Amino acid sequence: MFYIGQKVVCIKGTTSVCGVKLIEQEIYVVKNIWKCKCSVVLDVGIKIFTNVTCFKCNKLLSTDGRWWLYAKRFVPLDEWENATENVSRLLDKIQEPVLL
Repeated sequence: MFYIGQKVVCIKGTTSVCGVKLIEQEIYVVKNIWKCKCSVVLDVGIKIFTNVTCFKCNKLLSTDGRWWLYAKRFVPLDEWENATENVSRLLDKIQEPVLL
């Protein structure tokens, strides 16, 4: 689903304990992908100054300043654009007058 160099859109933002922000609807580029014991996590180039552990399995993910984020926080940019276009089309259809 994800690959290095892919553009992705954040669908669930967050702020780290250190105050670093992941912004919703912002476009990021996947720098690295890793799988911990329970999840796929992505490096999208955000630096953080603490160690990062998985909240689910408590596995240490990073000691090198990368903020590894759960892949479920992102959707590929092309899927996001297609979804937005489809929703717009559906809204247009709903707003069309109904002829009896």
